[in-house]
Amino acid sequence: MNPDEARMLAEIHRELTQMYPSRSAHRIDDHPLDTLAGFVLNGDARAHESSVDLAEKLDRIQRTLDELPARIAAAVHAAQPPKTF
Repeated sequence: MNPDEARMLAEIHRELTQMYPSRSAHRIDDHPLDTLAGFVLNGDARAHESSVDLAEKLDRIQRTLDELPARIAAAVHAAQPPKTF
């Protein structure tokens, strides 16, 4: 291996093994958390989790919207004063 190849290999090794802090807006501190490769692999998992979570949230919203007319009707009925004859 020539000196340039050794330098490039050392740089690649450093990039792959160096620990980096999270860049999340919700991070607690700036302490190193994971390697570059770890963040890339974790990003894939987070994207998949988000797509699954979004579908579940949309289903829950749709169920709530489907129940809304009945809830409104029940609230209106309960708020009406009793009829006196």
